[in-house]
Amino acid sequence: MIEKIDTWLNSERDYEAGYELLKAGGASGLLINILKSGPDAFNTPKLLAELEKLRSKLSNTELETAASAQVPLLEVQKPVIPSPPDQQSKDAHNLEKKLQVDKQIKQLWKEICHLHGQLSVLPEGDQLYECARDLLLKDLKRKDLYDQLHYFETKGVWFDEVRGNGPATFDPKGPDQLHREIKNAMSNRSKAARELNRPLPVAERNYHQGRFDEFNKKVQHLQSLRHV
Repeated sequence: MIEKIDTWLNSERDYEAGYELLKAGGASGLLINILKSGPDAFNTPKLLAELEKLRSKLSNTELETAASAQVPLLEVQKPVIPSPPDQQSKDAHNLEKKLQVDKQIKQLWKEICHLHGQLSVLPEGDQLYECARDLLLKDLKRKDLYDQLHYFETKGVWFDEVRGNGPATFDPKGPDQLHREIKNAMSNRSKAARELNRPLPVAERNYHQGRFDEFNKKVQHLQSLRHV
């Protein structure tokens, strides 16, 4: 197994091949389930880190076996320094949150497909209106979850956890990218504002109000970075 991991580490590090190695090494079911979603900004470095830890664990096991058999060793590996507790806690939090978002998206897809089926058989009237409204709200929620997931995969931090600490939590690549981020956030804020100008049911109005507040906060934060 060590030889296979070394070969993978010294090659192009194909994600699927590394994933299978980690499964064969006895990784936890939660970790395997998370990494199954494929390579992204979180999964790819996580897979590498876990394979490096697995290799170190197997190496230590071999050393212990050799010592118990009184086999002379030419070289003793340095002990593996574990990640700081704060980093371990942060990784666990991100794994759990990503899993929750994935589950919510899958559940929403099931509910949306069910509502599409109802639309095709319901007669015109209140039931049809309620079904169409629920379908719209669930589709908007699904898109919002995809936006959250995309933000995390590209920035490495969840948008709702950004506290406006400047480049320490959000570091645009340059003024052009910052301008694009501001323009995009302002556009989304305007779309939410237009929806709020229409007569809406309470649930739908609350949803659009939440999006307006979220993007308004994002615009203010991004604009503050211009002066950092």
